[in-house]
Amino acid sequence: KAYMAVYDAQNLTFPLIEAGTPAWALDDIARAHIEEQGFGDNFIHSLGHGFGVCVHEPPLLSGGSDDPLFGLSYNQQPLAPYDAITIEPGIYLDGWFGIRIEDDFLVNQEDHEFLTADLPRGLDWFMIEPDAYDISMAFNPPVDERIDSNQFLPVPLGLVEILCLVGLAGLRQDRAEEHDE
Repeated sequence: KAYMAVYDAQNLTFPLIEAGTPAWALDDIARAHIEEQGFGDNFIHSLGHGFGVCVHEPPLLSGGSDDPLFGLSYNQQPLAPYDAITIEPGIYLDGWFGIRIEDDFLVNQEDHEFLTADLPRGLDWFMIEPDAYDISMAFNPPVDERIDSNQFLPVPLGLVEILCLVGLAGLRQDRAEEHDE
C-alpha cells in the first residue's frame, strides 16, 4: 500500500510538468494523495528540487510546509523552460522502512522530457520468512558454488566507476615511472 501511494502520487504530477506550473502545486498534489492514503505524516520532505551544476538547486518543489532544503526555501515561482527537476515523493515509517521513487525531468514550454532511464516499475511481491535462508551461505558458499580463480567474473560498471579505474591505473603508471627514474 505504501509503495503504491508513492508511485501514484508521483504519477499524478507528471501531466502538470510544464513551464508556468507553480512548483508548489506539484508538491500539493502529491502530498494530498499520500495524505488520502493515510501516510500524510510520513511524507517528511519536499516533493523535489531543481538540479544542474549542483545536486540541489532552485526551484524547490514544496508547498512550504517543510523546512528549507540545502539552502533552498519555499518559493512561489512557476517552473520555467529548461528547469531540470526531480520528482521524488517518499514515505518513511520510522523503525520499519522507507520508500522514495525519484525521476528527473527537463521542463519544456508545453510539456517535459523524461530524463530518468526507463526502468521497470512493477513489483513482484513475495515475503521473506525468518529462517528461510541460511545467512552463513552468503559468506561461505559450498565449494562447488565457488568461482574458480581463473574464471572471469562479470561486474557491471557504470561510467563513474570506469573513469575511476582508468584514473587509478594512470596514477599507478605515473608512480611506477617515477619509481623507475
